[in-house]
Amino acid sequence: MALPDPYRSRAVLVGIGDYVHADLAAMPAADAGAARLARLLCDPSIWGLPQEHVTVLGRGTTQERILTAARDAALATEDTLVVYFAGHGLRDQGERLHLALAGTDPDYPQIGTLPYRQLRDLIRHAGHRAKHRVTILDCCYSGIAGGMSGSGAPTRDDLATALGERADASAEQRPSSDEDDYGDCVLTSAPPQSRSFVRPGATLPEFTGELVTTLEAGITGVGPMITLERAWLRVRDRMRGRGSPEPQLFTQNNATRHIHFHNRAPHHHGEHSAAAPAPDPGLAGTRSTRDIGDRLEGFATGSDNTLRRIANGPQTRATPDTAPPTAQVTTSPHQHPARTDAIGPDHPDTLTPRGGRPHRVGEAGEHAAAARLYAELVADQTRVLGADHPDTLRARHFHAWALGNAGK
Repeated sequence: MALPDPYRSRAVLVGIGDYVHADLAAMPAADAGAARLARLLCDPSIWGLPQEHVTVLGRGTTQERILTAARDAALATEDTLVVYFAGHGLRDQGERLHLALAGTDPDYPQIGTLPYRQLRDLIRHAGHRAKHRVTILDCCYSGIAGGMSGSGAPTRDDLATALGERADASAEQRPSSDEDDYGDCVLTSAPPQSRSFVRPGATLPEFTGELVTTLEAGITGVGPMITLERAWLRVRDRMRGRGSPEPQLFTQNNATRHIHFHNRAPHHHGEHSAAAPAPDPGLAGTRSTRDIGDRLEGFATGSDNTLRRIANGPQTRATPDTAPPTAQVTTSPHQHPARTDAIGPDHPDTLTPRGGRPHRVGEAGEHAAAARLYAELVADQTRVLGADHPDTLRARHFHAWALGNAGK
């Protein structure tokens, strides 16, 4: 159970938030997702990649720059390579996936995009020395990368499509399934026929937000390390639980079981992990039983009029969180009056989002006030959900972090 060697690993993260075409809405959450994930990968309490081993590309980047960065990173990787993309995803008439860049024409996906297969082939060719190659796609129709249908386990051909293997390769040419010390994996935010989303008011795409929350908060009671597979399962279960499109995973030689990260969460109930900065529980942890058409903003593709909106009325774009002025800090438990009036102060959908405010208060430097807010949240969640509920344990972890920063 070893952490990938950060000095022999590399990461390239791409977030495309600005688009020229009127039918492709701006997506600042994509830029934010790439930047946030990059910071986490460099954090020694999660992985500890050297900053010079991480490349982040955002607005204005080109296909050539992405491919060049991916090539250089792949050539330098001997342990684990991570390539991440967030933005609009398009599919052509041949059901091929195209990653939309700033100048993309959504009606002609061949123009201004980065074809996924081109990126995949380059990663495999240049990264031939890498022990593990991880591709993460947070965009509409990203499941096309694996050729999967909407349900069921991936077939051998699905895996070949996602991982770039020849589907007709002979058994002698394929690695033995026992050789599990290397392998590729592809994580996608949605099935082939589904779109991905930014939840209203969120600062990150939904899938990325859940992945960030899982890495930041860790998973209680599973030990000092968590596998990429366990992290993905947590993300999948949370998204499935609220009716969102189900993320997909394609892996070779159980690669996701052999890639580990430090676990920030308490290793056992009642134990606090050390030196872990507070994650942002925010909206990424919010549960909902409403129809996703009322709760999510689509990554509009512009090529299918029937899919451009899934919510009635104007769509909301995500904007970065801003820290509230000190004068606005309050310890009132009713931080979400509209939600509280609709479903009551003790409903889980009221309690869970309350964690976002003390986090922002703490980031503004008001650690004592953040600790008071977290203490109230812990008390309410203990009363309503129970002392051992994951949300209660998470809030207790944040409370301990706030107390530490406040010098208490």
